[in-house]
Parts: sequence; structure tokens; C-alpha cells
Amino acid sequence: ILGCGGEGGSPGSGSALPGSPRRIAAIETVALESLLALGIEPVAAVTMPDGEFLSFVADRLDGVTPVGHVTSTNLEAVLAARPDLIIGSNEQRGIEPQLQRIAPTVILAHPERDFRDTLLKVGELVGRGDEARRRVEAYESKAAEARRLLDERVGDAPVAFVRIMPKEYRVFGARLNVGPILYGDLGLEAASLVPVDELWAVVSAEVLPQLDAEHIFLLTTSPEDVAELKDQGLWGRVPAVAAGNVSPVGFAPWIQGDGILGAERIVDEVVAALVGRVGDE
Repeated sequence: ILGCGGEGGSPGSGSALPGSPRRIAAIETVALESLLALGIEPVAAVTMPDGEFLSFVADRLDGVTPVGHVTSTNLEAVLAARPDLIIGSNEQRGIEPQLQRIAPTVILAHPERDFRDTLLKVGELVGRGDEARRRVEAYESKAAEARRLLDERVGDAPVAFVRIMPKEYRVFGARLNVGPILYGDLGLEAASLVPVDELWAVVSAEVLPQLDAEHIFLLTTSPEDVAELKDQGLWGRVPAVAAGNVSPVGFAPWIQGDGILGAERIVDEVVAALVGRVGDE
């Protein structure tokens, strides 16, 4: 039985498994995106909290067994899929013994959700290491070209990713999830309220006008949430809002989906929003 104590753990530091597994259960989102990027359809896959597959890959999962959210994996569903390899993450550490009784299980530890490392490790596990490396190289080339365009058109104008929720306003950070793509891969300048080492910072409505972002990527739960801010006269005082430089984004891939496929989509959406917007001015 195989068990990995973390990324790159035994056996063989992520080497291909004997027999090249054919029926793989991806019970974690980054692993799921990695398999699909390598052209592998899993026999079972993680779902979102609502029980649905990750929206931007759902059309590629017809006939795949849903096994529940990463924090509430349905072991019976995993068993019914008859996998010969299970790939999970730290969230499933507590149920690893039960998973191991179903099939060899790899638990990937990726506290900073680096999709490149996960893709490379999954590629080695399934005997497609060269393909994984080529996909990472293709992403790096894509991001480098996007960065060049953004530097030409946007320069050092600060940006932020903001989520408006009922009674709560979140400014997402630079280090985790989408932050490394925006402020690392794409080289965008982080606005003043963007936290360096946090997933997000909760700010009050009164503080929002201090957000010096010239471009905002905005995720909202409902139009009413923004309407309340407008009624208070605070939203219009944010520089990006006053300039009309607000780009709505979807829950997926900006919140849901933090693998290679989501990263590629985010790069495309950022370029379309900022380069397209600036080019039209």
C-alpha cells in the first residue's frame, strides 16, 4: 500500500506507480485539474460544497462519480468507483487509513497551493512527467506574454481582487490562491490594502475608499451587496470605481479551482479585462 506523507513523499519521491494506474480518484481540486490537463479523465472526482463539479471542467466529467467536497469525502462513493489510485490532500489526512483500504493513496501537501508542483507530481505518478513539464512550460510562456502586455498597457497601476459579501468586504492577499498569479506571474502592482501574507483582509465599508486600486476584479454574492455600499456613498469613492475600472469575475476559477486550468483561465480573464480596457481608452 502506498502512502505519501507530503508532496514528493514515498514512493520514489513522486515516481510513477507500478502498473501505471488507470482508474484514478481525484478527491482534491488541484489534483483533478492536473489530471484533466494531462488528458486523463478520473473515475471519481471531488465536488464543490453544493455537490456540483467545478464549473469550468464539469463538461469533461460526464459519467465520473462525484465523491463529495474535499472536507467531507464520501468513502462509499470512492469505493464504488473502484479506483486503483486515489489522490487527495492534507484535508483528507484524517481519513487516509480508510482511503488506503480502498486503493493506494497519495496525500499531496501543498499549503500554498502551487499548481505547478502538483501538476508535476501528478504527472510523475501517472507516468506522464514529460507532458506535465511541457504543460508547465506552456503556462510560463503564456504568463510571460501576458505580463509583457500588462506591463506595456497597465504599468505599475495598482490592482486588487475584492469580494463583497453581506456585511463583509474582503480584499484578497498576495501570497495565496489567486494572489501569486496576479502579483507574481503577471507582475501586477498590489493595491495598498492587499495583505502580503494573508488569504484576505476584512475591511469595513468606511475603509474601502482607502483602497487605492486603479483596477478592481470584483466578486459579489448579489447586486444588493454593492447597492448598499452605493447608498452609503462609499463605493464611488474608490478610485477604480470612480474611473469605471471594475471587472466582474466569477466564483470559479477565482475562488473555486486553483490548479493549472484555473490559472490559465485567470490569465486570460485578466488580459481581456485590463489590456482590452486600456486598449479601448
